[in-house]
Order: sequence, then structure tokens, then C-alpha cells
Amino acid sequence: MKIFINSCHAALEYDQAKMLTEMGHEVSGLFDVGSLQRPKIPGITDVDLPGAIHDANKTHAIRLEDVGAPDVVIVHQNAEFPERVKAWAKQGVPVISVIFGQGSLDQHQKLALVARAYRNVWIVPYAIKEFRVYHSFHVSPDRLRMIRFGKPLSDFDPGKWEGTEPHILVPCNSIHKRGGGCNWDKIHMLLGAGFPLRISGKDTEEIGGLGELTFDGYREELRKAYAYLHVGTIPAPYTLTLVEAACTGTPVLCFDNGHGLAGEEFGFQMSKHAEDMAGMIRRVLTDDDVRQGMHSHSHTLAMSTFSGEAMTAEWSSLLADIAEFKVRVAS
Repeated sequence: MKIFINSCHAALEYDQAKMLTEMGHEVSGLFDVGSLQRPKIPGITDVDLPGAIHDANKTHAIRLEDVGAPDVVIVHQNAEFPERVKAWAKQGVPVISVIFGQGSLDQHQKLALVARAYRNVWIVPYAIKEFRVYHSFHVSPDRLRMIRFGKPLSDFDPGKWEGTEPHILVPCNSIHKRGGGCNWDKIHMLLGAGFPLRISGKDTEEIGGLGELTFDGYREELRKAYAYLHVGTIPAPYTLTLVEAACTGTPVLCFDNGHGLAGEEFGFQMSKHAEDMAGMIRRVLTDDDVRQGMHSHSHTLAMSTFSGEAMTAEWSSLLADIAEFKVRVAS
């Protein structure tokens, strides 16, 4: 198939473009070409579309013929995802709307209405929370799939975790600027108490962090850290960094922000309070058996829940259903 990705997420576009290309599909898209967060796939995610197409995309006036008349369009959850999905769907192409934890309930309801109006729309939430939202909005079960994020072992290998550096890695872009949306108050409290938190991501050099890391540098930090701390980004149940930490075999600690992580059934150690998290961090820093047990748990999740193989199988099944739909429509 010819698949066009209407992206807004540098890490997710890399994962999907790599997976779909390896599955034998022809991939193109509107990609985050300027981002350095992930390597570029030559001839695919390093290709910048003409400015006119970018502008048309922003006004939902983009046309299939302008982007090579793809067989399927994948739309990431951008700022106006219901309108973007509808703009593609009304042109007759099968559209896959990937939902990954952003947006309001009102937007989810709008997308559900689009899916009910256009039978060529499939909704793919990455979490139980969003899956239940769309089920409650009566999206047809045959066009609603929950597919977790996954990572190929060639990128993140849970068997290669070393745990040689006695600190906790906290990846989060602009954490101090995003404030409560990323539990900055709790992270700031832990830093003030002297806990060895190693913060990375865009703008974090402003607060003594590592700044934005290269892909290789980021993976190396995950492999060396005693543990990874998930800050609990609102309103997402979880983020890609949590998946990447588990797939590196890194022990995982999580702030539960009340937005769905507790219901995702991952089995990570979680807390809503900085004081409880402080106790968890102390145990990770001082007890080798605790660290090894948490590493084993991450390894298990990496090989099952977050495996690239499982993700590929789910996408293969979804695209097969879409191919059957195209045949039925054409006949």
C-alpha cells in the first residue's frame, strides 16, 4: 500500500515509518523534518513537502492528488485532529486516526461523530482509557482498535540495560515551563531534597539538566540510569518515554497524575505524592535486589505489551481489514 502519515510527533513518525516500510509498504508524509529527537529515514522522514501543501494542511484543504494519491492516510493527534481526519475522509481515502493521550473530551466526541458519518475512518487509541472513551461514544467496534506503542528490539533492547549510574533519568521537554502538566512542583521538591534526578529534554539545560539529547545519547542514558521516572504528563495516561524506558529494561517509577495510568495495567511502582516517591527512589538507589526486580518487570513488558513484533502484527491485521474494505467499496 501507499501510506501517507500526517504527522505531528517526531518519535512516533519514526517508529511508524520504519515499521510500515519494513512491512513492505510505500511510506510518505508530512513529517517533523526539523526535529532532532529521532534519526531520519532517508528518502522518507527527511523529505519536506512544499510550503503550499503545508499551508493547505493547516487549513484542512490538503488534497490527495497533491501527496501522491495514497491508499491510506494515518493522522496523528494534532491540535485539530477531528477536523483533519474529516478533511481526509471526505475525499474517500481510508483514514486511521491515531489517538495518543491528548485532546479534550469534546474533541474526542467530535471525532467519534466523524467516524460515525464516514465508514472509511478507523480510530486507533494507544491506551485503555481512550479506547473506552470512543466505545462510550458508539464508534463501530469493527473500526475501533487499541494498539499500544511498540519498539523494535533493534532500537531499544531490554537485555542491554546496565544500571551503572546511581541517578534517576527524568526525560521531559520543557518540564519547568509546563508546570503542573508535568508535575514540575514535585520534581522540583525532589531536586531540592538532594535526590539525584538527571533531567533531559528540550530547554532543560536552563535548570541544570542535559538539554535535548541525540537518539544515541538518550538510549545510553536509559541504559546507564538506575531508574527512569515518568512525570505523568497531563492529560495522557502515559507517554512514549515510558515505553522506551521499559523497552530498554530500565526500572520504571511513575507519578500517577490521575489521568489513566493506574488503569493501564502495567504494574509499575506509582505514587501521587512526592513524599512516597522519595521513599521509592531511596529503595531503588540503595537496594540491588529491588532494582533487579524492577528491571525484570520492564523486560517482561518490553517483550510482551510493548514489543515491536506485537505492534507490527496489530498493524498488519488492521491494514488487511482496510484492504478488504477497499475491495468491497470498489466492487
